[in-house]
Amino acid sequence: PQEAEFDEITRLASHICQTPIAMVSLVTADRQWFKSRIGVDCCETSLDVSICAQAILEPDIFVVPDTMADTRFADISLVCDEHCVRFYAGAQLRSPDGYALGTLCVLDTRPRELDDAQLSALRMLAAQTMHLIELRRMLNRQAELTNRLQERIEALHSTHRMVSHDLRSPLTTAHLAAQHLSIDPDRETTRKLAEHVMSATKKMTALVNDLSAQTPESVVSSDSFSPEQLLDEVVAFFEVPARNARIELTSQTLGSLPHVKCDPQRTFQVFNNLIGNALKFASPHNSVTLRARPFGGYVLFEVEDQGPGIPEEELNYVFEPHWRSPSAQANGTGVGLSIARQLVEAQGGRIGVESEVGKGTVFWFTLPRASRISMGDEFSDRRIPSRADG
Repeated sequence: PQEAEFDEITRLASHICQTPIAMVSLVTADRQWFKSRIGVDCCETSLDVSICAQAILEPDIFVVPDTMADTRFADISLVCDEHCVRFYAGAQLRSPDGYALGTLCVLDTRPRELDDAQLSALRMLAAQTMHLIELRRMLNRQAELTNRLQERIEALHSTHRMVSHDLRSPLTTAHLAAQHLSIDPDRETTRKLAEHVMSATKKMTALVNDLSAQTPESVVSSDSFSPEQLLDEVVAFFEVPARNARIELTSQTLGSLPHVKCDPQRTFQVFNNLIGNALKFASPHNSVTLRARPFGGYVLFEVEDQGPGIPEEELNYVFEPHWRSPSAQANGTGVGLSIARQLVEAQGGRIGVESEVGKGTVFWFTLPRASRISMGDEFSDRRIPSRADG
């Protein structure tokens, strides 16, 4: 449809060049179509009467002072009919990638010339016309992307609702069964396993409740918590799956550790993703080691495995949503590390990875101290220790 912004450009071109006719003409394979027009009634013509089709082949403004004196156009109907186009000047509408799509052109019923100021103005108006066309294209593209994003968000919401609904019932059943087992167990081993099951189902139920309510990173709380207690709970939780995978899971604390400012439930989610990956990719009889050490105004946590390692060219992508290594053998959605990054950053920390193919991987993240120390010893002024530092 016609649009006021384009019509204003053609009116301005007609006024500056003092011509009764001005058009924004777009040339296609078999016709020229007028997005805007002043002084003519038709909205398109065939290419056999098109001067614009010749104009888009020229390097600059194409000017025909007198069409009757130009053998290329003397016989076309626009020159010979009663309306008789005798003068033409067209400035190309050139796309950012170099294609001439049409012209902003001015026409007259008598022979004439344009002065340098008019030619310069026509060039500038053509450039503004192309900017408008590009803007329309970008707005249309943005609308398409917005619609696709909205569909994706609705699909994710639907998945969240389904997952939270379908998981809650079996988790509740498992928790109740574990409670009954722990009341009157026949063996000490049974009691410990029941306690593990209850602990696991309690944590998973909390995650499901959060999932059904809102995104995890938006509900981060802030408490003072002991790093040693965090590691103890994590090791206890993963004790059985590590043993089943025949992997040794240990923890180390280096130095005097201050309390950290964190959300224990969210921090457990971070460990859950990092240790879950380590157990998934480690080979039997290897080890996974958790460490915690003071680091400026933060406490640095590490999860080190002896797995196959991550190629250097993939390290920049491991925290991207839905990204999975082309060489990965294990199944997964590729969202775990992305969620871990969101949760760490939501608590005021940072997360990263170092890896060497064939030797293993260290995932690290930081959490701020509950009581910050002097500004001269802040995290931003210190370097994350590499594997070479031991």
